[in-house]
Amino acid sequence: MLCRLYLIFYIILITINVILTDIYLHNPRGSNNRHNEKTRERQNENLTNQHSCNDVNADCSILFQYTCGDTLRDGKSTTTIPLSVEGENDSTYRLTEDLTSYLNCRVRSRNKNLFTANQGLRGDSSIYTRQNPAGTRYGYECPEERDYYPYWQPTNWIDIAILTNRQDLCSYYRQNSQNVQSRFACTFATKADLIKANDLKIILPNNKEACEAFNKPGLNGIKPRWIEFPSHNQPPPECYSPPYTRENHLGDVYGSDMPVFNWTLPNISANKCILRVRYNISTGDYDGWNINSSSNNGNLYIMKDFFSDELTAEIRGYRYQTNPEIKLFDDIDLTLQLAVNTAQYGRVFQDRSFTFEIRQRPTEFQDKPIYNLNVRGRRGNIVQVYPAVEYDFVPNRLEIPSNSYVHIQWIGSNTTPDGDGQGNQQIDRNNLLLLTNRMINSDWNQFEYLNSTGLLIANMPALLNQTNFLNLPLNDRRQLAASGQNTDPLLYNASAYFDLGARLISAESAGVYHYVSTRNNDFSNRDQKGRIIVQPFQYKYQLIGQNSHTMKLE
Repeated sequence: MLCRLYLIFYIILITINVILTDIYLHNPRGSNNRHNEKTRERQNENLTNQHSCNDVNADCSILFQYTCGDTLRDGKSTTTIPLSVEGENDSTYRLTEDLTSYLNCRVRSRNKNLFTANQGLRGDSSIYTRQNPAGTRYGYECPEERDYYPYWQPTNWIDIAILTNRQDLCSYYRQNSQNVQSRFACTFATKADLIKANDLKIILPNNKEACEAFNKPGLNGIKPRWIEFPSHNQPPPECYSPPYTRENHLGDVYGSDMPVFNWTLPNISANKCILRVRYNISTGDYDGWNINSSSNNGNLYIMKDFFSDELTAEIRGYRYQTNPEIKLFDDIDLTLQLAVNTAQYGRVFQDRSFTFEIRQRPTEFQDKPIYNLNVRGRRGNIVQVYPAVEYDFVPNRLEIPSNSYVHIQWIGSNTTPDGDGQGNQQIDRNNLLLLTNRMINSDWNQFEYLNSTGLLIANMPALLNQTNFLNLPLNDRRQLAASGQNTDPLLYNASAYFDLGARLISAESAGVYHYVSTRNNDFSNRDQKGRIIVQPFQYKYQLIGQNSHTMKLE
């Protein structure tokens, strides 16, 4: 378990690192449904995939959402939370949606106009979808809500941004987000009534007239109500193109950087929040946006425009079904079988962060930007940590204007699987020290108008009392070096969580600073270094173009 993964964010800009092909959150750290077990493997079948984004190989959308609430928790057990009030209140289990949410999903009629291919859904409620035909439960998540966006029923998730290949749909997404649009649902007044309806396996209609007329024996006069759930009263989600990534590749995008989304945190104060990323990929074999239940049960023909009629397409095997055998030529006996799972042609994957806190911006910060500097990765070499990365700062290249704030904090672990690294097995820690200036080509400086302090090519840290790092006082530099009040060379006494707090970076700090973690830096094996560039002028970044590039406006 990542010990007390309870990062504290002021109203700031936070860099979200995410491997799109494995939908594996790096910062804030994704849970992959793990808690305190000493393993790296994911524990939930909904959390991984191996496909591209912003490429011709798949239609892709990436959705960032968050939710906050006093009952949210990380939990300890990886077994499924019991479907009961006792389970909802048991701190052993992770809680990101409440019991009421799932009970509503379970008694609500699913959208029967949706395309479900030839998947034999085993029920009529919203827990049954093309991807989840057996109604398998994962926590209190509603499968229909997970698989479709924007969802037409109320949800506790607030939209942040959607990165999509379909830019023509941006206005639709923004206008129909629950951030700005209310939702209506047929539901019961109390949780007790919901539990009783679930026990009776009741399915409620999803329209006003049928809801108000609904009457079921066994409910003893209890009737559902058609209720309007207000919008989240938040700005509509951002919408633009995702960064390009290729399929079957857990690596960088253009420019040798990981896929990144920069989130400006909402102006709220919340003790417990969770970030969620959902990744949807759809095949180009059919128009996934303009398809419905009329094409279910084998009534969808692939490439039918190439044949004179649907019967010919069916004879040749070009029908959307499981593992079809297709005849490539009309007059040649050559048949090939395709690996097709109709539950996976169009899929949603996700990861969720551990809980974190958002604090109200202190009044003395005024309207100055605050940049978060964290750590990502796990202990071990590149093979051992997969699909994570070796320890690294994030962002490892941070460029900021002067008179802004930097908030340095990180989280470690006490149950990391055994792997390469300094110090005792399973324990990992971080620290931060300025690098030395000494090297052979000591006059080299790629930042001609800024003084450069420390060199990335070096591995030895500079002396604390003889160097300047962001004009921070000596006590701050000591805390960064020791990860708090630690007195051990390998940081054994340090806490897994470290928070320096937000520090104002003045115009006198303009320059380039290169730093290192002595705990996790091992030349030729691991390299945990970073760079901060403090510009002497003010500017902001603006998204431009089709691939989420940024332009600096001075």
